[in-house]
Amino acid sequence: MPTRNDQMARPKYQAKAAVLHIKETEHVVPGAKPLNWKYSFN
Repeated sequence: MPTRNDQMARPKYQAKAAVLHIKETEHVVPGAKPLNWKYSFN
């Protein structure tokens, strides 16, 4: 699939991605068992 290469895409969203990664990793419980998720789109 052809895509356009935007040279500013990475710098534009890199800071937001870093903040979201930090917020997500704060909720990790070391040693916890994996969860199974089921999605349903009705």
